[in-house]
Amino acid sequence: MDRYLVVVNYDGPHDRLVAELRAFALAGEARFHIVVPAVPNAGSQTEGRARADAMRRLDSVESALAQVPGVDGEVGDGNVYTAIRDSLDRAAYDVLVLATPRVDDRDRDRIVDRLVRLFGLPVVQVSADDSTWLQHHPIALGLGLDQGVTRRGPVSAARRHGRRSLRLLTLACSLLIVTTIAGFTWGASRGGATQPFPSLTVTESDFTIGLSTSRASAGPTSLVVRNRGPSPHELVVFRTTLALGALPIGPDGNVNEDSPKLVKIADSGTNIAPGQSRTLYAIVTPGTYIAICNLPGHYRLGMHAALVVQ
Repeated sequence: MDRYLVVVNYDGPHDRLVAELRAFALAGEARFHIVVPAVPNAGSQTEGRARADAMRRLDSVESALAQVPGVDGEVGDGNVYTAIRDSLDRAAYDVLVLATPRVDDRDRDRIVDRLVRLFGLPVVQVSADDSTWLQHHPIALGLGLDQGVTRRGPVSAARRHGRRSLRLLTLACSLLIVTTIAGFTWGASRGGATQPFPSLTVTESDFTIGLSTSRASAGPTSLVVRNRGPSPHELVVFRTTLALGALPIGPDGNVNEDSPKLVKIADSGTNIAPGQSRTLYAIVTPGTYIAICNLPGHYRLGMHAALVVQ
C-alpha cells in the first residue's frame, strides 16, 4: 500500500486534486493524509482565525474527496515547511503531494526540486485552476521555509473518517481518468538534487535516445535527462503496450500524446538545450514504457527507446 502526504496550499476548487488522487487510487491500494496549513490570509489575521479558516478549507477538501477511499486529514502548522515536517515525524509516507494554484514551469521545477532536497521523497505538484495561494510568494511555500521558523502553535490532532469505497468504474472511464490527468507525473528539477531513490540516465543526441538500463524496478524513479546533441530536444515517457516504432501519429506528423493507447508518466515540459540536463520524477509500475523526443520529426528519425519495468 502506498501512503501519500497531500498538502493543500490554496483556497479554491478541488476538481483537479480529486482527479489526481482518484487516479492514484485506481493504480493500487493507497492511503491519503490531507494537511491544510493554517497560513494566514492577511498580515493582521490572528492565529485562531487562521486555524478556523484552515479547518473550513479542510472540510471542503474532505467533502470533495468523499468518493476517494482511504482519506483522512488535519490542520497543520501555519508554516508550510513545519506542517510537512510534523506529518513526516509522526508517520512514514511514500510520496509528497503539494496542491497549489497554477504556476509556470520554472516555478514548478523550483518547488519540486526544493521539496525533494528537503524531505527526500518523490514530489507531485498538482495545479488547481481558479484558486489562490495561502501566502503571497509561491516559491517561499509558507513563512520562512528555508529558515525553519519555529512553530506558531500546536498541530491539531488528525481527524480520521470512514470513506465509502470507490465505485466500480468501467474500463473506459478508468482509461479516461488515468490518461487525461497524467496521474503519475511528478514534475521536473533543473537543480540536480541528490536522489533518495533509483535513478536512470537518459542521453539524447541527434537523433537517438540511450537509456542507462533497459530494465528497471517498480517504484519511485528519477530520470536524469542529458542533451548531448547540437540541437534542442525534449523527453516524454509513456506507458503502453504498443511496439517501439508503432506509436499513434497525429495529423501534424508527431506522436499523438492524447491517444488513449498511451499513458504519459513524465514530460520535460519545455525543450532541453544542447549541453543541458534536467531531472524528472516518476513512479513506475510493472509494464513497458517508451521514451521519445516529440519535437517535429524527431520520433520518426529514431528518437525513441523502450524500458521494461518489473
